Amino acid sequence: MNDNTLKDINFLVAGVGGQGTVLTGDILAEVGMSGGYDAKKSDVLGLAIRSGSVISHVRWGAKVHSPMSEPGRVDYLLAFEPLEALRLVEYLAPGSTVILNEYRIPPGEVSTGKVRYPDEEEIAG
Repeated sequence: MNDNTLKDINFLVAGVGGQGTVLTGDILAEVGMSGGYDAKKSDVLGLAIRSGSVISHVRWGAKVHSPMSEPGRVDYLLAFEPLEALRLVEYLAPGSTVILNEYRIPPGEVSTGKVRYPDEEEIAG
């Protein structure tokens, strides 16, 4: 594939610890490299490995200089938990695709009653 024909593609994979977010990002990066792209990946892990927020930034392009996506530039958001998807809305580009697992894993603050988990309409908003 000619490097000039490669379109930059930005992915965000979001979930909580233990859902396979980092593994999914690793697979996406490998798929990009197998497809002839320069691929970069970076993980952001929350304070707790289990049940903490986890995000994988994956970028494909002819030449990728930074593994981190900028707000407003993500083409695909793969979210394993609804609240984690909601936290990343600012990263979505116009016309982006969101794949969302609707299974909820409330964070500790919700379990203790400190904050309220958003309802389905707020998440879909």
